[in-house]
Amino acid sequence: MKLKQAHDRQFIKIGEMTITVLLPNFIESKFNEDIEKNIIDAVLMDLHRNTMEAKLSSYLKFEYVRSERGCLDVTVAVIAAVGASYKFVKDYIKLVEGAKAIRKDMGQLIIYFKGKKIGLGNLPSTDEFKGEEEVNEALKQLEERGNRRTKKITKD
Repeated sequence: MKLKQAHDRQFIKIGEMTITVLLPNFIESKFNEDIEKNIIDAVLMDLHRNTMEAKLSSYLKFEYVRSERGCLDVTVAVIAAVGASYKFVKDYIKLVEGAKAIRKDMGQLIIYFKGKKIGLGNLPSTDEFKGEEEVNEALKQLEERGNRRTKKITKD
């Protein structure tokens, strides 16, 4: 996958992915906010590590959106760097494929529970990415915001 590095580092949300984390019974029975945060951090760290290994960290990042109990469904936003708009639209499919591959490459999540290192299994469960029209609209809004800031700066 060849992508040009985004130099201006503006990012837009291009979709969401949900990862189902399988909880062993001994964690399930003592589940609390601290354990939930620990698992969410492990999901984000693993996605970040995989993004670095795939050499996509200049183009993609993941942010926590929400989590829901069942096992523990952790939803993250997929955020893409925007360089030149035309280049971004051209590379959009590559970015989506890269994000899905990163999620697919997730290994066992490591958390610490009562001082013990524990590996948790996980399953990619859902993903939802914006269509090309939505991406073009988001880029248009981003450009308009940039133009307003430029006008304010150059006005003085």
